[in-house]
Amino acid sequence: MSENARIGFLFADRVARRDDADAIREEVRAKWGDKGVLDLTFALQASRLYPMVKAGMGYARECVRVKVGDKPVAVVKAA
Repeated sequence: MSENARIGFLFADRVARRDDADAIREEVRAKWGDKGVLDLTFALQASRLYPMVKAGMGYARECVRVKVGDKPVAVVKAA
């Protein structure tokens, strides 16, 4: 993972988990400025649009185990 990707991932992960994001936010700000903080924040919010539209339209009714062929695949929620 590149350094830029690492910073972006950590920022997204900490904000999404409502964890202490102050240090990584300052790292983002130091690298990309206030615009970078805002861009990453909007990207996080936009990533929730599709699941909410899907649920609102009534298409998110069931939760099923992911399978590839006949084999179940473990889906890891946290990286």
